[in-house]
Amino acid sequence: MNERPGDVVVPSTGDSGTEARPEGWSSEAKTGAAPESDFKTRSKERARRYGGLAREQFLKRTDRRKGVFASELENLATTITETGASLERRGLGSQKRVADGAADRLRGFSRQLRESSTEDLARRAEEEFRARPAVTIAGLFGLGFLAARFLRS
Repeated sequence: MNERPGDVVVPSTGDSGTEARPEGWSSEAKTGAAPESDFKTRSKERARRYGGLAREQFLKRTDRRKGVFASELENLATTITETGASLERRGLGSQKRVADGAADRLRGFSRQLRESSTEDLARRAEEEFRARPAVTIAGLFGLGFLAARFLRS
């Protein structure tokens, strides 16, 4: 038998001449090909498959929850509009305009959530972050602050 450096030699089982290989080894082991490359390939394929399954489950869950979140944003926008009306009655017209602007943006975001898929939203968020990272981080911080206040009440 001509062995080369780096060849994997698999011992035979005896009289039959067949070779004993651990389960999952390909027939390439007979020719001296390394089983590690086959293992790596199968592992990568499994990782891709499981990653795809996890992504699908995440997208399904997120799609279900985004409708609830969009409804909550609509409720918040209504509350802000009512607050703006109260401010106007007290003679604070400029604060009312700010409240109305915030309510309109919340309604727009809610509409976007309802009409777009989760993948589209994730792609847009990534594009926005790449284009203006500082503004995006500041916006996320503010959104987190508002969400924390909203959840506490």
